[in-house]
Amino acid sequence: MLNKVIPDPSSSQCTTLAVEWMRNCADHHNCAATSSLNLRSSTRFLYLDPNNEDVALVKFLPHQAPREWVALSYRWGTDQAVMLTHSNLAELQEGIQVHDLDHTIQDAIFIVRALGLEYLWVDALCVLQDGSREDWLAQSSKMREVYEKSTVTLVAVDSPSVRHGFLEPRDQQYVPLKWSLESSLDELDASGSLDAYLSEAWDPVRDRLRGPWAERGWTFQEGLLPNRLLYYSATQMLWKCCAETRYERGLKVSPMDEIADDFADEGGRNFWGFDLFTKVKLMPRYVQTLAQDTRGEKHRLWYELVEEYSGRCLGNFSDRSIAISGLAAKYQDFLGTDRYLAGLWKDDIIRGLLWHVVDAKVFDEPNRDGGVDRVWQCPSWSWLGMAAGRTVRNDHAAYMDCRLIARVRDIQIVYEKPSHSFGNVRQAVLSLQGPTLLFNRLYTAGWRSWTSLSAFERHVSHLIEDEHGERAASFAGEGRFAAVLMLQHFPSVDHRLDVLVLEAANGAGAAVPQFRRLGVVRLCYFDEKLKASPGLLTRYRTVQDSLPYRLGLHPGFRRMKITQAKAVFNELSNQRWPDQTLLVT
Repeated sequence: MLNKVIPDPSSSQCTTLAVEWMRNCADHHNCAATSSLNLRSSTRFLYLDPNNEDVALVKFLPHQAPREWVALSYRWGTDQAVMLTHSNLAELQEGIQVHDLDHTIQDAIFIVRALGLEYLWVDALCVLQDGSREDWLAQSSKMREVYEKSTVTLVAVDSPSVRHGFLEPRDQQYVPLKWSLESSLDELDASGSLDAYLSEAWDPVRDRLRGPWAERGWTFQEGLLPNRLLYYSATQMLWKCCAETRYERGLKVSPMDEIADDFADEGGRNFWGFDLFTKVKLMPRYVQTLAQDTRGEKHRLWYELVEEYSGRCLGNFSDRSIAISGLAAKYQDFLGTDRYLAGLWKDDIIRGLLWHVVDAKVFDEPNRDGGVDRVWQCPSWSWLGMAAGRTVRNDHAAYMDCRLIARVRDIQIVYEKPSHSFGNVRQAVLSLQGPTLLFNRLYTAGWRSWTSLSAFERHVSHLIEDEHGERAASFAGEGRFAAVLMLQHFPSVDHRLDVLVLEAANGAGAAVPQFRRLGVVRLCYFDEKLKASPGLLTRYRTVQDSLPYRLGLHPGFRRMKITQAKAVFNELSNQRWPDQTLLVT
């Protein structure tokens, strides 16, 4: 039996339900922030005076903050009617009428008052929008604590911009049935009392929080850092905290109960079956359960976070690192002594370097921009340099049985703000050592008959020809390229081996050559001399001959082109590539 979803989300029934959810969490769950806001610089909040309809901007000195506050997560969508600037700072401190603010902000103020709280944090009104770059970096570095330690964070899921509210009337989802307790359903008449409502089967899609809010890069960490969130979607309200998720329609989900059911083999879910919010909250406990030889799995969640975040949009690409910096800092707390390196982690750097862009070619055509904002220098080896909206994936995330071949000897990073090691990078150089092949061009026309080419060079030419057809000739220019053996799945029936391909980034006369990342080539072949069942061999040949396999679209391999590379493996077994150290920028 479902609960009735009230068409008006601003009704007393809805606000009462939201208050009940919040009080229930405060009374029965351990979801409150562990400590109060304790920042080294001042922080602004909107003060909602219960005795005055106006709101005013107030400033708390360093190491001070209100005891409770609400943070707002929403999609800007367009310039706001009122934003904090030096010119209106004094006016906002004096007070402003609520109706002068954008609709989303008005709705947020209404809900905060209904929850019985007095302070609201909104980025556009609490952070100077015309300040210096240094001031903006200082303010943005606070966002982790502002959201993480909020009493609750409001989320406007389906509002396309700040000018649209999130308390809009919802479609009628129920048909009232009028009947008396004494009568049967065959005796319905207008004199009975209203006791029940008829609804079509609830579509689970309505429970998904995939509105415009979920497309914005900044909202990603805003939806994962808080311990309590109150969502307003076009179909219902939703409460999410560390202990449970409650839907206005009546459904309740408790992750710990489901994990217990999984252990008892009663249809529950294991850790990796939950949504990102739940996994982020349970991660500290999960890491403690890992055996020593599976500690590498603690990086797996980070690769999932990167995949979701990278596909989101950003108004300013230079925000790419900053908009996930709070989440990166929190993840470092999980990992302990590990070091964050421009989107990757030092203790898992070899796997981390093998990211790829979903549905992209192994090698993009020459002279492309690559989506890197020239305002800041992102290293080529980091996924942060890819254009926002291009989903980045790491196919090794869930694989622990990998034999690392290459190693990183040293990493030097200069940050835009030295004290903010989770922010933008000014310069970065990675010293990579491993078996390396140096060659002069990516593509050689007539590669099939060139006996002077290595097996790997012929393999790459074949790959480019398959991907680009007649345009393969654009890759024929001479240059300096390097292929580094990175890791191999072990044990593996197809000898799967990943190779990082690099291109020289400075001139041929440079005293110290430097390279930039081009892409990852995955080599594999199946040795039919190995003992295997006839059924397995038949299945493998069927997959191998399929069009998705030949195009590199086979599930699990994705962008990394899969072609038979037995010749390369034979060559490597007869003449190993020499071990070299390269500088990668």
